[in-house]
Amino acid sequence: YSLLKRLSRLQSVKTISYYCALVFLCSPPKAGLNEHQHIADRFSGSEQQIAIFCLIVLILAQMSSITTIRVLPQKLFIVSISKNDVPRLTHALLQCMFVHEREIDFAAYTETPDEVSMIVDEHCARRLQQDATERGPRIQPEPRRAFQFSLGSAPFETGVVRAITAPLGRAHISVFYFTTFNTDYILVEESKLDAAKRVLQSNFRIVWLDDDEPAQPEATASGGTDQHPHQQPQQQQDIDDRPGNIDAATFYQLRALPDKELMLTSIRIDTIDELARELIRLIFFPVSSDRFLSFTQTDEEVSLIVDRRTLSRFPRERLQIVLDHSWIALRRLVKNGFGETGVVSTLVAPLVHIPILYLSSYETSYFLVRRTDFDTAVNALERAGFSISDAKLLPPVADDDATNDASSS
Repeated sequence: YSLLKRLSRLQSVKTISYYCALVFLCSPPKAGLNEHQHIADRFSGSEQQIAIFCLIVLILAQMSSITTIRVLPQKLFIVSISKNDVPRLTHALLQCMFVHEREIDFAAYTETPDEVSMIVDEHCARRLQQDATERGPRIQPEPRRAFQFSLGSAPFETGVVRAITAPLGRAHISVFYFTTFNTDYILVEESKLDAAKRVLQSNFRIVWLDDDEPAQPEATASGGTDQHPHQQPQQQQDIDDRPGNIDAATFYQLRALPDKELMLTSIRIDTIDELARELIRLIFFPVSSDRFLSFTQTDEEVSLIVDRRTLSRFPRERLQIVLDHSWIALRRLVKNGFGETGVVSTLVAPLVHIPILYLSSYETSYFLVRRTDFDTAVNALERAGFSISDAKLLPPVADDDATNDASSS
């Protein structure tokens, strides 16, 4: 079922399924059968199985057009750790990411060449605070609450990030956006949780989970449009879609990381204990400090973004799904604190027709585009007024080279 649900999100699979269903329904009867006999009698067993498969995919594709939102019950905190301080905090980090004493867990660890940023629950935040020194870790004092979106769209769907964040930006609600393999999370300050609920309720057709629906939805500054996230933002909305509390002199400065050819994968939850040793080696004993890594574990999934060489260290059978295409990251150079609004939707507006992954961090934010879309993305951003340094792709890493490099390491 999980595989079928993911397949139903692919536009190419949906197209093929529509075609197969059409052929199945419109094919003439076989010899010896008349047109009044049952339609299933016209086909062999294997043909019937293919038709049933297509029908299931189509049903799931229709189900996936419904937006469901779950508000995670735990308070979350955004943490910054100096890369040189990770060894000292290893014991606390192991407890946060691999030793789970609670029913519902959420831990996200993102390491880039410039920083280590985490999202942790209240228990882990207190544990890290116990080991705090003048060097850190730095923990944002305001707790966040997370919206988990089930959009019926995989990370390679277009327009999703902008469609979700634009109404919140127009309502002057600051967001911390985080993409995983299976879903998208938006973190807002706990004090603004109810306001964010009302904004989302007035802008989207939503099925709320776990009694999270706001009691009395109100009209918001965004002027509710009943817009589904798959729909492109309407032109009249773009007038007010401007970032707030930013440094205008540095906002449009970006830097590409073309030497990082990244892969997105999902690890089977039932194999996480078997892979714990490899994951600990990956996080705490890096071969290079100049790397890009994002590891997220929740009660529903384990998501991993790593370079191609690193991914080859994991047994393929332990990985649930590995997307074939690679991703290139672009980094926002300067972030003006956590009070900025409308930033995410403005950054991705030129890329509304390009699939992206978005990762907010303590110091800045990153958005990833497919390697095949990189030049198109750079051109679109430059036309929108962004300045991008290091925007030249390097030759792709061959799979054989990645395997050999991983074996030698």
